[in-house]
Amino acid sequence: MEVKQKNIQALVDYQEDLVRIVAKNRKSSHALSVEEIVSEINSHFINKLSEKSFEDEVSCKKFMYGMAVSFVKWTAQGSNNKDRKYKSQKVDLVFNDPDRPEVETLYDQIIATEGEEDSFHQKMMQSNKYENLKKIIFKYSDILSDQQKAVLPFVLKGRKQEDIAESIGVTHQAISHLTIDAFERIKAAININKSESEILNEGNASIKYIFSQERVDARKKKSKKV
Repeated sequence: MEVKQKNIQALVDYQEDLVRIVAKNRKSSHALSVEEIVSEINSHFINKLSEKSFEDEVSCKKFMYGMAVSFVKWTAQGSNNKDRKYKSQKVDLVFNDPDRPEVETLYDQIIATEGEEDSFHQKMMQSNKYENLKKIIFKYSDILSDQQKAVLPFVLKGRKQEDIAESIGVTHQAISHLTIDAFERIKAAININKSESEILNEGNASIKYIFSQERVDARKKKSKKV
């Protein structure tokens, strides 16, 4: 087998390792996603290093590991001059409030003053049946996909989407889409428009009806018709 073909095959076989190495070393503030960094590595290796000679398979893997770590550093500001210029000029303005001595970014201030909790999430958290509802959704139903059941618990614990994405080697857009779809599925499957008191009242009324004279009379009328 020619050196070039052998090296490219080694690169193909090393893809999963590359993803893990990049995901581990990449910071959430990185200009590129894990997939984009791996793509840059693959492109550079194929175009510049595919004919490089290695003593053995181990030395080849060591070289690829070092290259992956280096590319994470080299592409932190982007893969081209346009990316680097945008990254260098991107500023998160600081908001100064004399009544609050701690320094906040403008983004933090907007979240604190203008942000709103998701109403659906609020209703779930207010219910003392929240934990039971989670068990039903995650263990005893097929409302969510396996991926959603694996990721959503981290979202409910307050983990940032960027951190979740980085830990499993996907884009934060993928986590966002998965989360939104999960909540839509839950809302479609569970009626959350009623308050807890309304649900309890309906339940109590149903229990009373089961043991009431009204139900006995209704069953007698039904049996006579039959």
